Amino acid sequence: MNKHKIQTTFIIIFSAVIFLISVEIKSQTTIKKKSRVSQVQQIKPLPTLKLPDLTVSFRSIFIKRKTFRGLSGSSDITTIPGGIPGKGIRVLVTNIGDAVAKNFFVDIVLSTDTRFPIKFATYSPNFCEDVLLKGGRLSVKTLEPGASISLKLHRMCKIPDNTPLGNYYLGAVVDPGKKILEKNEKNNTSYIKLKVWALIDRIGQTGYWPGASGSFELSLYGSGFGDNIGNKIVRVGTHSFGTNNMEYWIKNQIIVCLPDNFPFGTFQDIWITKNGKTISNKKKHVLIYMDLESSMFTDENGNPIPAEAQAGSIIGLDGLFSPTQGDRHVKFGNVHAQVISWNTHTIKIRVPNLPPAQYDVYIERNGMRISFKVKFRIIPN
Repeated sequence: MNKHKIQTTFIIIFSAVIFLISVEIKSQTTIKKKSRVSQVQQIKPLPTLKLPDLTVSFRSIFIKRKTFRGLSGSSDITTIPGGIPGKGIRVLVTNIGDAVAKNFFVDIVLSTDTRFPIKFATYSPNFCEDVLLKGGRLSVKTLEPGASISLKLHRMCKIPDNTPLGNYYLGAVVDPGKKILEKNEKNNTSYIKLKVWALIDRIGQTGYWPGASGSFELSLYGSGFGDNIGNKIVRVGTHSFGTNNMEYWIKNQIIVCLPDNFPFGTFQDIWITKNGKTISNKKKHVLIYMDLESSMFTDENGNPIPAEAQAGSIIGLDGLFSPTQGDRHVKFGNVHAQVISWNTHTIKIRVPNLPPAQYDVYIERNGMRISFKVKFRIIPN
């Protein structure tokens, strides 16, 4: 075999080997690719885990109503220390998950802030942060997915008797024991504002009397005032009355001594503050009567007389009035009496020419009586 034929034969053999190797590699690659496709098609997705998801909120059935007589325009719940805030309140629990929730609780707690721990609250008769209200643990047996339940607070659910006056938050904590595995554990609380205030229920007035304080007394009746005045202030319009102006202070009654220069016969708002903050409802537009004393009459020389005189006589009326007459009038029944003189403590008048009889005597302004009413008899000449 010559040299040329040997080279040609070598080239043919080498090309064949290369061809066979490439075919083998291509074959193996194709097989692996098919194997991978087959493996992907065999993987199945895991099933989605169904869980409940509990949310809680307070209903507005109560919030839109006023709590105290005389307290209006407030969107907050208001009560007194030891009061029952639950009247009319509803707590709505909703399961927004896709599995049933069974046998869990809802705690109703009192707090000074809006952070409510997700744990069982502790009851105490004394106030402490996040305290469980008496009767404030509610139970739910079962709640289906998409369902809601409205829970009514126990009628004796109350805040501690010694809760200081001020602003608080009434919180609801659903599943405080973390018994239910939920989709979202961060939506289990809700709250509304709660004012723990003193309640001024009504106002009474006692006239000036000699001895003791010798002043006109304004009585506030209600509850939640506290055992003593401390640094509380009673506001009567623009006037403030503290320790030095108090005749009496207990939980349900306050007696304020009004000074002689008070603007008697005017309408005033009355409320209580502490450290500059309001801590009670406001009794609005209260008429502070002028004090016309029923047992203090004098003749024209200032000598005491009984509550009787002849028509045309000049007599003195004793009490607490305004410094000047202004547009005020003294009336015997429906008849104006002539005013001779007028000052803070004494008004001298001429008894009207009326038939002998007993008449109501009072002071009026713009057709409205602005003083106490006393009885006086006109006797025959």
